[in-house]
Amino acid sequence: MTTNTAEHIAARDDVDLQSRLVAQAEMLGVPNAYAWVMSHLPELVSTPVTVSGEDTSITATYSYAAAVRREHLADPRALPPGSNPGAVTDPILATAIEVVRAGQA
Repeated sequence: MTTNTAEHIAARDDVDLQSRLVAQAEMLGVPNAYAWVMSHLPELVSTPVTVSGEDTSITATYSYAAAVRREHLADPRALPPGSNPGAVTDPILATAIEVVRAGQA
């Protein structure tokens, strides 16, 4: 699950991923979801999470999806990793949000 700064920056700065995190936070009832996500973005993308028994992070999953996408760029159906719910899944987003919020308590 080791990631580097370039992978962290790519995940953190992906506008589609940011929009999905805001939407997930809204669905989880986070007050002022947009401001909360933007102020916790570095933590959200780097926080280790366990989803379906797999240890990962948003950045690690994003980086893997980006690598797979690069291999399949000729496929016009290939989605950018931040907008691909099959790559960075909603449960990963939700778990990261919940872990970061719990750390604030």
